[in-house]
Amino acid sequence: MKILVLAVLFTTLVACSGGGNSNSDGLFSPGSNRSVQDKVQGVWERSGYGVVARITGATVELFDVTSETCLLAEISNDNDFSQLVLSDNGREFSIADSTLSFDERYYKLDALPENCAAPIGDSPSAVYDHVWHTFSDYYAFFEERHIDWQAQRDNTRGEVNDAMSESQLFEVLAALIFPIDDEHVLLRAGDTVFSPATPKGFIQALIDEFNAQSDIAEVNEYLQLQLAQWDHIVRERYLDGNVASAANDTFVWGIIDGSVGYLRIDAMILNFEDSIEDQVAEAELILDQILTDLADTQSLIIDIRLNGGGADPLSFAIARRFADSERLVVSKFTRNSEGEGPLQSMYLGPVDRPSYLKPVILITSKFSTSAAEVFTLAMRAWPQVTHIGEATNGALSDVLEKPLPNGWQIELGNEVYIDSAGASYEVSGITPYLEVPIFSLPDRQDGQDSGLNAALEML
Repeated sequence: MKILVLAVLFTTLVACSGGGNSNSDGLFSPGSNRSVQDKVQGVWERSGYGVVARITGATVELFDVTSETCLLAEISNDNDFSQLVLSDNGREFSIADSTLSFDERYYKLDALPENCAAPIGDSPSAVYDHVWHTFSDYYAFFEERHIDWQAQRDNTRGEVNDAMSESQLFEVLAALIFPIDDEHVLLRAGDTVFSPATPKGFIQALIDEFNAQSDIAEVNEYLQLQLAQWDHIVRERYLDGNVASAANDTFVWGIIDGSVGYLRIDAMILNFEDSIEDQVAEAELILDQILTDLADTQSLIIDIRLNGGGADPLSFAIARRFADSERLVVSKFTRNSEGEGPLQSMYLGPVDRPSYLKPVILITSKFSTSAAEVFTLAMRAWPQVTHIGEATNGALSDVLEKPLPNGWQIELGNEVYIDSAGASYEVSGITPYLEVPIFSLPDRQDGQDSGLNAALEML
C-alpha cells in the first residue's frame, strides 16, 4: 500500500532537494508564489499516469485522461504554488511529498486533450469504458500476469447496459479485473471493496489450516490467534520478555541471547493522518532510540514478515541507517500502452545519526509487500545484509488511484521497480538468498521460529 499523491498537490508541496533523491539535478528552482503562479498558467501533464492539470489563476482543475475518455476529477481554488519547482525553460515543474520521495514531474501541453472537450458521464456504460481504458492504457503488468485484456472486455462488455443497478455494475467490473492477481488492484464503491489478489505464502498455509479444523468458525479469528501465538513465541522464547516498541507496535525490538539485536517492522507507515514528511521525522527519532539501544549488539535481525507496505520515504529513511556508502538502491519507470517512461533513481548514503554497519539478516515473507519490497531492495544494496525467508509478494509499484465518474474508485499499478542491476521482481517477488519456512504449524506447536533459528545459525 504505497501512497501515490494523485489529488491536487499544490497546497501541500515540499521542495525537491537533497535526501538522497537523484532527481534533484539542479534543473529546477523554486520562486515566490506569485511569480511561479504566473509561470505555470496553462495545461500540464504527468505522463504515464493519466493526469492532466489545467491551471487558471489560483484554480487547478485535475483531469483523469485515457486514450478515449476524460474525467474532470477535481477542482481546487486558492492554491499555493510557492514551493513548486519550475525548470529554467518553463516547460516542466517538479513536486514531491518528502525529501526521500521520487519526484512527480509535469510537462507543459499546448491544450487539453481533445477527449476533455466532452468529459464522460456517469452511466454504467461510461463507467465501464473508463475503467477498461484506464487499465488498458496504464496497467503495467498484463504480460507478466498473462492477461488478455481485450478478451476480458469481450467477455464482459456485453453485460453492461445503462438500466442496470449499481450492484450489477459492480459485479461486472469485479469480473473484469478478476484475473489480475495483484495486491495493488482494487475496486471500491463506498464501503464495498473487491480485490482480485489471492492469499500467498504463509497466509495461504494458515487458511489451509483453518479449513482443516472445526473448532474456530471464522477464518480471520483463526489467523489472529495463530499470529498472536507466534508473536508470543518471539517475545517470550527469543527476547525473554524484554521487549520495547513504538508507534503502536509498528516497531518492536529487543536482544536475543545477549548479543543479537532483533527489530521487527510491521508497516512502512505510522498513520493515515500525518504527512509523510512528518511521519519520516517521527520514524527518525524512533530509529535513533532503537539503534542506540542495539548499539552494543554484534549483529541484527530485521523482521518484515508481517509488513504489508506503506510509503517509500519511510522505507528509505530506515534503509539508509545501514548504508556504508552512497549507493544506487532502486529505480523505477512507468510502463503504459505508449511505452516506458524516463527512469528515476534513488541513491542513499550514510546519515549523521545512529546507524548500524555490523552483520544484518533480513527476513521476509510473501506478505512483505510494496514499500516493504522497496525496503528489501534497498537493504540488499548494503554488503553486510543477508536476505532470508520467503520471496516477497511481487507487488512493488506505487498505487495509481483513479476516481470514477459515479463516485467509485479503482486502483492499479503503473510503475516498474528495478534493483541496481536492472532486475524487476513484479509478480515473482524478491527471492531470498536462503529460503526458510515461515510460521509453520510444527514451529508454533514446538514454540519455535524457523526463520529466527536460521538467522541465528548464520550470525
